Amino acid sequence: MVIKALNLNNKMRIGRPHMRSKERKRILAFVAALTVCTGTVFEGLTSGAGQVYADCDKRSSIQQGASEGIPVKMVDSVDELDEAMDEAGMVKPEDLVKSGYTAEIGGELAGYDVGGDTKAQSEYSLRRIVLFADEVSDDYGASDIICYDKYDYYIFGFDTEQDTEQAYRQMVADYGSDKCMLDEIMHADDILADSGTSTSSYTAVSWGTEYMGMDTLKASVSSYSVEARVDVAVIDTGVNDSNTLFEGRIDKTASRNCYDSDNIGDYSDSLGHGSHVAGIIADATPDNVRLTILKCFSDSGTTSGTVIQKGIMAAIDRDVDVINMSVCFYGDNAKEDTKVTIDGFIAEAKKRSIVMCVAAGNAGRNGSPMDVEGNSYPADREDVITVSALQKLTAGNTDDAGDATVKVDNTTVKFASGYSYYGDKVDFSAPGSAVRSAWKDGGYRSNTGTSMASPHIAAAAAYVKMAEPELTNYELKARLIEYSVDLGDTGKDIYCGYGCPYMADYFRNVYDDGSDITPGKCTVTRADNTSSGIKVSWYQAENADGYTVYRKEVGVGYHCIAVVNGETFTYEDTDVQPGTYYRYAVKACRGEKLGSCAGTFLTIRLATPNVAAKNVKGGIKVAWSKTAGAQGYRIYRKKKGTSSWSVYKSVKAGTCSMMDTGASPNATYIYTVKAYHSYVWSSYSSGGASAYRVPDATFVSVRPDAKRSVHVKWKKLSGITGYQLQRSYDASFGEYRAVNLSGSAMDRTMKYLTPGKTCYVRIRCYKKSGGKVYYGAWSTVKKIKVR
Repeated sequence: MVIKALNLNNKMRIGRPHMRSKERKRILAFVAALTVCTGTVFEGLTSGAGQVYADCDKRSSIQQGASEGIPVKMVDSVDELDEAMDEAGMVKPEDLVKSGYTAEIGGELAGYDVGGDTKAQSEYSLRRIVLFADEVSDDYGASDIICYDKYDYYIFGFDTEQDTEQAYRQMVADYGSDKCMLDEIMHADDILADSGTSTSSYTAVSWGTEYMGMDTLKASVSSYSVEARVDVAVIDTGVNDSNTLFEGRIDKTASRNCYDSDNIGDYSDSLGHGSHVAGIIADATPDNVRLTILKCFSDSGTTSGTVIQKGIMAAIDRDVDVINMSVCFYGDNAKEDTKVTIDGFIAEAKKRSIVMCVAAGNAGRNGSPMDVEGNSYPADREDVITVSALQKLTAGNTDDAGDATVKVDNTTVKFASGYSYYGDKVDFSAPGSAVRSAWKDGGYRSNTGTSMASPHIAAAAAYVKMAEPELTNYELKARLIEYSVDLGDTGKDIYCGYGCPYMADYFRNVYDDGSDITPGKCTVTRADNTSSGIKVSWYQAENADGYTVYRKEVGVGYHCIAVVNGETFTYEDTDVQPGTYYRYAVKACRGEKLGSCAGTFLTIRLATPNVAAKNVKGGIKVAWSKTAGAQGYRIYRKKKGTSSWSVYKSVKAGTCSMMDTGASPNATYIYTVKAYHSYVWSSYSSGGASAYRVPDATFVSVRPDAKRSVHVKWKKLSGITGYQLQRSYDASFGEYRAVNLSGSAMDRTMKYLTPGKTCYVRIRCYKKSGGKVYYGAWSTVKKIKVR
């Protein structure tokens, strides 16, 4: 009989290698006995010397001593890691919760009551250990081992807490406490205490929603029990209501087709503009803001003054609270009779306290931005709120369609001067460039224009209507001014008006002191090494007036290390030890109430390497201090006068110097170094260390000349100031004579030497630059006997 060893996914081996040593020995004895008694052959097994292995991937079989193999599941992504943990049946935090465990963070107990019985969580409850190592030579009694090789990251799973504790102590002894981490429940206070009708956060579609703080405001509606309905009319091209943004948001009874009376109930959108504009409002506001869609364009994009008038009339008739009209009449379209008739409806809307938000206008395909006054209607009217557009900036002051800035800031946006109209009639500015919203096909698309800016202000106005419905139009505008961040010249200016409103704190300020409101969840997003410590960053949490920062390290549970105010979203932890792992968590606080931790962050303290650079023979030598915990170093280089660093070389830990043989002569080079460990990097010296590369001088000949004279000749070099020539009767140059020669010199006769003595000579270049003298390396020493 032949029995083949199983090789699952080319990763595992038979013989249950995760068993204890005694269990393994019993199986080996059984295999040997079975072979002798029955003649059974086990292919892929070696019974000699007590070894039992299946053929498997070398990197996935860990050797223990000389006789045992350990199964390792190799993974290449986080998705695969999750799958492997599930397949191994590793304990999940929710499994502990269901079985009645509690967890503790920062001294505050958050218990899970299951059937009236709770159990305290020990640090070994999850029964797994994380190990950071290049190689592993023991299984430590684990039942499962998973390796994410990219990060030298191992997860050991155990059958019991006792096994976990025993293994952990041994791992710490073998690898050090900075390499081992017990996996624990990081937070246990996120169980819902209400019916789930409120949300702690909202992920915005438009960057403008987040930028203006309306995602925070939208998420806090239920917390403040703001239930008043607000109706916003959108006079535009219609909408495709299949987009999820419009689910339950459109007042279908009030919405209508103002262009085609034969299809009055058809407010569909074949152009996309209306869907995009309405989507911005829906994205920025909660469900109690209902949209009245007033389609005022044909499917081919045509309209007329009367159709627009019908749209405004329909909005007034339906007694809406806010009208958004991202429609501008330019040039010949802005006839006086059209203006006069529409002016009347604008005045009527104002009389009924209906706020009308309009786009300032865009530069045409062949035109340039213009003053609103006399060039864009109805943006140039007093009784409307006129909105210009903003665009995001990168550090290079260019357009950016990336992630939104969390809060309005005049260093991250600018007036969209490439297309937005401006002028004294501009009241506010709002995001208008690369704004993502709904589209005519039911999906999403990014659009640019003041048409995108206006609905952001309409949404802000809807919030004021929701909380303070008694305000007049003038008072509502004043409220928006109160919440606006000044983005242009101080005070109102022709480009940004009063600025852009930031609404995140609006409900908190309008309603009571919020003593019954619990702050939202907080997620740590980064933990970066700095020159003096670790800088922890987190997302802003709703309803927070402060944040409590916690830290955990091996052998020490979570403990509070700082409390900061509600406008601070970073903290630098300077009480850290090189080469030590730390995990950070942050809770939002409001008075004495604490929110929950939605996400923690693990990092290792890597000190900034100190760098030195020196011109030597053959190039520039760069050296740096050793960083505890580093797996390697990356060296960066730049020439003096350039601004950006370039990666020059990467080396493994243990190497703390290198020679730059490619440095060009007569130039200053600056070097800096970062240490790294897996995905974690140290900070670096922004100034770096510099060295001037002076070329190496070499002799062409050294020979006796006349009596008591020696003639030396060297290779002439360009770009230098001169040469320094030394002679001595001492090979170590304890005493010597030196002479400086010009850069044009190529030889020198040394006279009046002592006959019969051995003369030693050497030469080097020097360069004067910027008030300093830079010397090159000495040449090879030449010796000659004097006649």
